[in-house]
Amino acid sequence: MEAEPLSPWQTGWPAMLALVALIGGLARAWRSLLPPRSSLLPLLGIALLALLLRLFVIPAWDRHLYDGHEAEYWDIFRGARALDRGGTVLYPSMQWLWWSLGRVLPHAERVPVLISTLFGAASVLALGAAIERVWGRNAGLLAAGLVALHPVHAAWSSSAYNVVLPWLFGALALLAAASLSRPEAPRPAALGLVMGASLALVVATRLESGLWVLPCLALSAQGVVRAPERGCWLRQVLPGLLLGAGLGIAALVPLLFPGEVPGAGERGLALSANLLLFASYAPFDTAAGAALLLLCLPVVLWRSPLFGGSLLLMALGNHLVLASFDDMGDRHALLALPLFAALLAGAATAPGAPRAALLLGLAGLGLSASGLPQLASRYYASDQAWLEQLEQPPWSELPRYRLAQVPTAVAPPGQCGWIAEDHRVAREPALSHFNLLDPVEAESLRGPDGCLRWCADKQDWQWSSRGVRDRAARIHHLYETSPVAVVWDADSGYGCQVWQLGARRR
Repeated sequence: MEAEPLSPWQTGWPAMLALVALIGGLARAWRSLLPPRSSLLPLLGIALLALLLRLFVIPAWDRHLYDGHEAEYWDIFRGARALDRGGTVLYPSMQWLWWSLGRVLPHAERVPVLISTLFGAASVLALGAAIERVWGRNAGLLAAGLVALHPVHAAWSSSAYNVVLPWLFGALALLAAASLSRPEAPRPAALGLVMGASLALVVATRLESGLWVLPCLALSAQGVVRAPERGCWLRQVLPGLLLGAGLGIAALVPLLFPGEVPGAGERGLALSANLLLFASYAPFDTAAGAALLLLCLPVVLWRSPLFGGSLLLMALGNHLVLASFDDMGDRHALLALPLFAALLAGAATAPGAPRAALLLGLAGLGLSASGLPQLASRYYASDQAWLEQLEQPPWSELPRYRLAQVPTAVAPPGQCGWIAEDHRVAREPALSHFNLLDPVEAESLRGPDGCLRWCADKQDWQWSSRGVRDRAARIHHLYETSPVAVVWDADSGYGCQVWQLGARRR
């Protein structure tokens, strides 16, 4: 006899209790979480800047669209979709959040966007305050500035998807842990409750984000070592941590059982494809970005081995876990951003460091900001913006074909394999990026002379919460690609770049 499926409240109650515990902890410990006024006012200014960047530079206020799973949360918010037991695709906690807000707020499309960008701005403030607790005012301001200007964090801050909210809870847990690590400051027991409840909510809103526990435990361990009365410290903090652990496990179980985590069954294939793919870490995926981070790493590990090492483990662990997911993308790579911010902030403000060290932090800010214009131009880009790209070299110099010419001139059946999803150009059955993950399957799609072509259209170029651009980056990572032609339909405004897929690199 099959068991009755769980009701929404049965999967959502751990997050609800954790939220109540968090609010109670914040009500009693908020003074201990606030940085001094000399840091608070500048951090508030950076958070306000972050909010404005996300709304008007990205620009989410005018251009945001509900896409992919995010559209399902939008339907829940406006009452067009019922709550269900949820899972790792539609998290129960996120369903309850948007359903609850939808009962009291107007069902305007900009409302969830504004709420999400407020979450994003708050996460900038929380991380900056946490780093200020660890390394001082200037380090906190640099870390907050880096996150505020980071293009991927900015883009996901406008999304109703479960990306920026777990990031906020993680930063809040880190702030509580950093506040507990300072022996000279008062440490109310409620700080342990804030940290534990925040970590429970991290797990309840995004499974892999539970890795925030590593830097939080590292700072907590420093607090134990530094505390003059360690037994008293443990009695104050341990109950909140245990409560958070219990609620986190209770939230985790229904996410995993019964059922599978998305991407199960192709872990080995995905890992081989994604392990050396770093495009999701843009704009720090370039040689200059990697060199900058590597310059800072020894300084931070020397300055704070436990904290710096825990952030490094958090980023590496997240990459190894998520590289085995067949849809790894920039939303997953955001878990490395606390490491990047701490590296630049910690190295630039290290005691005894020459004034030139500050250039490291400024270079990091500049590199982060350099990615904003490109992302802003691709954020839910219009058809017209995409077609303008097809007028730029090298595409302006290549042959151009109409839709009707695709089967005969661009990718003749029986001669060339054809990867395309849009119904206007796809064959039956339509093939996608996922059909290129398995090298055996990909080779079976080639024509007799090895011809395999890919029609990359607007979804592969623009930024959207569906993350298709991440999948397109993986194709360029896996295969030698060369431009062949442009397919253009003046009537509908459709266009695609035709790429020849050569030998597989990995």
